[in-house]
Amino acid sequence: MKKLMIILSFTIILVACTNKSIDKEHLAYIVSLDWTIASFNSTKQVKLDFAPETIANYKASNITFVENYIGKELKITTYKLKEKDPEGDNLILNI
Repeated sequence: MKKLMIILSFTIILVACTNKSIDKEHLAYIVSLDWTIASFNSTKQVKLDFAPETIANYKASNITFVENYIGKELKITTYKLKEKDPEGDNLILNI
């Protein structure tokens, strides 16, 4: 357990030093999922707007929180992860 904590601490420090644009809360979340950031990609502002059919599909899937954000400006931050998908491509995370 001690080894794991040392490795995680080192990873956090290394990532923090090499990627100054990484939000501390995002980093904590990503590390909690045992993922590692390869690079910070971008941040953009978007207005969330879905077609009524899309909202109905979310409701049918019991995903109801999306309605709280319809019409609002959201800040989307994108990170490239070191982890790979089944095809061998790097994973991209949007927060």
